[in-house]
Amino acid sequence: MAKMEKKNLGAPDETRPFPKGKLELVSVAGVTFGRATLEPGWKWSESVKPIAKTKSCEAPTFSITFPGAWRLRWTTARRRYSGRATYRISLRGTTRGWSGASL
Repeated sequence: MAKMEKKNLGAPDETRPFPKGKLELVSVAGVTFGRATLEPGWKWSESVKPIAKTKSCEAPTFSITFPGAWRLRWTTARRRYSGRATYRISLRGTTRGWSGASL
């Protein structure tokens, strides 16, 4: 019989700090979930790129934004914005910026 697993992001399994933000992670049943807390002006290229050592974000993500707004730019030069309470799936090859203000 399968058992239920539950975890809370208030007590993450792992916290990854970086300039102007942090990522809190929990793993449940082999799936990792995270919560990013970002300061206004945060940019992937400035805060994470030096750690990841890649040209763009290589991790596909599924997210919801509360509050604030994302600025996304793909390596193909395509750009998008997403605002509060927006569900978003980003595939590989994006750089991101956080405005901290709602659209």
